[in-house]
Order: sequence, then structure tokens, then C-alpha cells
Amino acid sequence: MKTDSYHQPVMEKEVIEWVGEARRVVDATLGFGGHTQALLEIGCEVLGVDMDEETLKLTEESIASAKLGDQFRAVNGNFAVLDEIVQKVGFEEVDAILFDLGINSFQLDRSNRGISFKALDEDLDMRLNKSMSVKASDLLAALDKSNLTRLFGEVLAKGLANQLATAIFERKQSQKFVKVGDLVAICNQTFGHWSTKLLPKVFLALRMAVNGEMENLEEGLPKAFGILRKGGRLLVITFHSTEDRVVKQYFAGIVSEGKAINLTGVGLKPTTQEVEANSRSRSARLRVIEKK
Repeated sequence: MKTDSYHQPVMEKEVIEWVGEARRVVDATLGFGGHTQALLEIGCEVLGVDMDEETLKLTEESIASAKLGDQFRAVNGNFAVLDEIVQKVGFEEVDAILFDLGINSFQLDRSNRGISFKALDEDLDMRLNKSMSVKASDLLAALDKSNLTRLFGEVLAKGLANQLATAIFERKQSQKFVKVGDLVAICNQTFGHWSTKLLPKVFLALRMAVNGEMENLEEGLPKAFGILRKGGRLLVITFHSTEDRVVKQYFAGIVSEGKAINLTGVGLKPTTQEVEANSRSRSARLRVIEKK
């Protein structure tokens, strides 16, 4: 499978600019390797890490076919244990680390994992790593109304989260949530004409919960900062307020402790030209700190 159409890297020029003189870089969210390929082309040595084994294999093949594999290594793993990964493969004294927290287009549109609310006939799975045991359907079946409210409250107003949690809890007493269409139907029933705007948030919240995305981020950021050399840079691209809040708070804390310098203030946004060319970049924000 060709990966060309799936790895439009967001804010590529800005990433290259802020990586600066770095030569040893960790791409903690490799995906289809758009950023990694750009980094390899300017002479960086890159360690790519990704939870999704299927995506990882495709990216390795793509980079090898581009004859850029000599300076590239890939590891199937979770950035929550990034310190253990770099130690295990001997990739230490790191100059820069990149987190691109957006889900790639292949996973969203064609992975057959029920991540997109448009894929009505797909199983409600959402696991980015198939070795994980709990699917989205399992999570909906297991959680009580209070925990469902808490889950959807990560992205919805409290009242809306409670409405949806109540509707899901009542429906699952007689009918399981198995397909994407099952969850879409209850959202349409609950939110009416507002459902179109709220569905992306509902599916985002469930995907984050299934994959432990916020917990991984909270663990991964300190691990990443810890393996940077002095003067090394940590770059994070976020796409929604929940993950951006985690990054913003961590960066603010590490800067206030005098351990890092904030290089990008409130963060950088993509150019108008990039948003026009790639609509999925619209909500992106790049934050960069430098280790003292």
C-alpha cells in the first residue's frame, strides 16, 4: 500500500525550523513518517516510535524505498515509556523530540477500526494497537452512567455529557453497542440537529479513553524531557483543547522551575496557505521548549 496520501505532515516547515541544528531526533508519533522523512532529508538521524504496528511497517517500507533508511530506526512502542525505548535501542543524547498528536488519515478513514463516525458499518473498536484488550464497545458496556458522564465530559459540556451518558446507559440495558452506527444513532437521538457538530467530539473522547491517550501524554512528556540533552528541544503539535491543556500545563511547570525556556509563547498556528491545502491542519498548534 502506498502511504503518500496519508502522511501529509502538519506544520512541516515550522518543525524543521524549530528542530534547528539538531541531528539526533526522536519522532515519538511516527505515523506514516511525513515529519521523519523531512528530517532525514536534512541529514538528521531519526528514531521513530509508534503504537500502531501496521502503520509502522508501512512507514519502514516507504522510507526504505526513498533510500533514507540508513539514518532511520523504528520501534513499535508507546511514548509513555520513551525513556526505556531509547535506552533499549541505544539512542540517547537526543537533540530534539517531536510529538504530533493528530491521528493520521489512514487510521481515521481506512483502518477498519471504527474511529470515524462516518464508518457506520465498522465495528466499534478504536484501538490504535490491536494487542490492547479493551475495545470501544467493551468500554461502553462496562462503564456506569457516572463514568460515562466523566468520559464524555472531557470534550462536552457537563449537561450534554450527562444527557449522552444517560441515553447510552439506558439503551445498553437491552441492546449492545457493536457498530459505529449504534453510537451514531444514539447521538442523533440525543442531540437532534446538534449531533453533526457533536459527533466528532464524542468519538474523540471515546478514542482517547480506549487508548489511554491523555494518560500516555502525561507520562510521556516528562520522560521525553528527561532524555533530552542540555539545549535540546521538545516540540509538540496538538489538535484539540484537552491535549493542548496537558501540554500547556506541563510546559508552564517546567519553565517556572527554571528547567526550560518557552520558545513559542502561546504556540504557533499553521499558515493560511497550509490550512487551505490541508483542512485537517486547521486546529493544530505547535509548542516548543528548550532544555536549560
